[in-house]
This record gives sequence, structure tokens and C-alpha cells, in this order.
Amino acid sequence: MLRVSVTDLDQLRWYRNSEDMELGTLLRRLRREEPPSEAMAAGKAFHSILEHAGECELSSVEQDGFVFQFDMDGEIDLSPIRELKAERVYTVGGMDVELVGVVDGITGTMVEDHKLTARFNVETYTDSLQWRCYLDMFDAASFRYNIFEARQDRDGIYVVYGYHFMTFYRYPGLRDDVERAVADFAQFAAEYLPERLAA
Repeated sequence: MLRVSVTDLDQLRWYRNSEDMELGTLLRRLRREEPPSEAMAAGKAFHSILEHAGECELSSVEQDGFVFQFDMDGEIDLSPIRELKAERVYTVGGMDVELVGVVDGITGTMVEDHKLTARFNVETYTDSLQWRCYLDMFDAASFRYNIFEARQDRDGIYVVYGYHFMTFYRYPGLRDDVERAVADFAQFAAEYLPERLAA
């Protein structure tokens, strides 16, 4: 059985739609051969803050060597159930593919994911396979992105100054779209990542 993460599917989608990413870069990422960038490490640290946050007022928080300063007004409604893993098997082209992923939170029939970004770009989230996959894997009705904008100041502190949310909903044909993405990755893996099929 081929085991694939939701992030793997989006990496392949980005590669297919980008003129900047080379095949070698994609393969290194899919093989987990590239160390995380500073932005990725900062995003992971930021996720950890939100994962463990209770009812409190955040001003300045240090996590995993990063300092985040919250310079924004507003309340963030975090889900009570956090970091929940899902696995779902899709049979495509006669092959079983197990799709795995972890959502940042779930409340009733809504799942959510937190993002830390330098610039809010609507298309980045609208075109993503992530929300489609999680809606299907969790049999959820809606998916919400909590998107935090941050800039790095001269001292290396990440100043969180903006918050946006985007909500997406189930639609007819959602499962078909996810299955097509899974089948596309399976075909790609058969050609470029044969070790994943042998594992």
C-alpha cells in the first residue's frame, strides 16, 4: 500500500502549477531530504503556541527559539479538540493508497488549520487540496483556515499583525476531486518514487 500525506498531494500540485519549482526540488521534498526552511520552522513553533493556548491574552511568546509578538486586536476561537490525525484509504487504479494528515482543530463538523504567512494571498488557500482532503477524510461539513500575517523585525522577532479566516464547504464531486489527486500522485510515485511503492 502506498502511504501519502496531504502535504505530498499539495507539493505535487504546486510543482505542476509552478514554473519555478524543479523536479529535483520536488523529489527532495517528497523524500524528506531537505531541511525545513526558517519560515517552516517558525510556522511549526507558531502552531505549537496555538495548540497549547488556553483562554488567555497573548502578547509576546517564545517557542522553539522563536519570539512572536502579537500586535493585533481580536479574539481567536480555538477548537477544543486539537491536533487530530486522520487516515483514509482510497482505491485508485487497482491500488490502495492511504492518505494521512493532521488537522489543527475540530469543532463539531468543522475542521480548521492555522497558517503563519508573510503575505495573505487568497488564491494560495482557494486552490489548495488540503481543505478538500480534510473535508473528505473527516466527513466534515466545513473547513476554516485561520491565517496569521507576520513580519520579522530587525531583532528577528515575528510581529503578528493580521488575522484572516477563510471557510470552505463540502460540494458535490468533492470525493471525486480528492480521488483524482490521489490517483495523480500514485502515477507520479510509480515513475519517480518507486521506493515509496516498495515500502
